[in-house]
Amino acid sequence: MEKIPAKDRIIVALDVPSAQQAIPLVKSLAQHVGGFKLGYEFLIGTLRSMLFPDCPVDSGDDAESEQAIENLKRARELFYLLGSGTSLIDIKLDDIPNTTEGVVKQIAKFNRPWAFNIHTSSGIEPVKAAVENRGQCLVFGVTVLTTIKADECKAIFGAERGPKVVEFAEMLIQAGADGVICSPREGQSLRDDPKFNNLKIACPNTRPAWMPKKGDDQDPETSLTPAQAVEAGIDYVIMGRPIRKPPEEIGGPIQAAQMIAQEIKDALG
Repeated sequence: MEKIPAKDRIIVALDVPSAQQAIPLVKSLAQHVGGFKLGYEFLIGTLRSMLFPDCPVDSGDDAESEQAIENLKRARELFYLLGSGTSLIDIKLDDIPNTTEGVVKQIAKFNRPWAFNIHTSSGIEPVKAAVENRGQCLVFGVTVLTTIKADECKAIFGAERGPKVVEFAEMLIQAGADGVICSPREGQSLRDDPKFNNLKIACPNTRPAWMPKKGDDQDPETSLTPAQAVEAGIDYVIMGRPIRKPPEEIGGPIQAAQMIAQEIKDALG
């Protein structure tokens, strides 16, 4: 497994709808984690705020324009704070090769993100198109979403979770992708197979033991703690709520990130 410092293995999901909400998190956590995942809620919310800003009813076009400009400034501020090589653009591309190529060329201009992802189920040709146009970004393939239960997986893909993730991972190697996104349990199985040694493994559904499971939409059967994940050979853990909204007794986001980093460090020895 690649020698990555404990804190740099943590990717925080910025599942917030605006740059204004993301900026304080990035400022406070940047020194305590490895990077940030920018998903649809953030990307669409930020775009919407610049086109159709929240303003009082009947505030007028001038007020809306001023707010839109202010929102644009905050978005630019956030991307400058993120810098290059720290963000995972969680766009889960799932389209034909030509469309994938065009989108990836634009992603590569986002102040050089660390990585972006694509649904492996879109097929090997779209994944190849992503790889060929990635610039300096890494390409991660999403396999089976961590909210999909075993019976649902079989209905969608015609196979159990484990074999399907292996099939997708083999496709990613063939396409030249850099990494795979899967549940921790399946990541553990992939790391046990030498043919996947060159794939970086990033896993959502990683939960500290102190994080309540109530209200969690992830499949508990595929989850591991951060310590268990890195012991299993997983390179990166992707977490949102355990860091953004930890239990009161843990403290705030900084304390949560520090505890998780220490847990990972202890597990790595």
